[in-house]
Amino acid sequence: MIRVQGKLVYLNAGEESSVSPGETYGVYRSEEALVDPASGLELGTSDRQLATLKITSVRPKYSVGEVVSGETPKRNDIVRPQSSGENP
Repeated sequence: MIRVQGKLVYLNAGEESSVSPGETYGVYRSEEALVDPASGLELGTSDRQLATLKITSVRPKYSVGEVVSGETPKRNDIVRPQSSGENP
């Protein structure tokens, strides 16, 4: 996600990344890192879904979506196809 203007979200993926108008995507934000208490190694991070957006226009290198439900996203939040779901 490269820009947020009100309910409009600009993504750094467009026609060249097979994004199409009408598709829905989930917007996710990473949570606190998961750390193994025994080894101290970082195991990864979980995330939670903030919003759903629908792609309204697509250019070769970027696309624009509109938030249709949820919170207002921030730049650098994670966007992936709605079917992927959260990373628990």
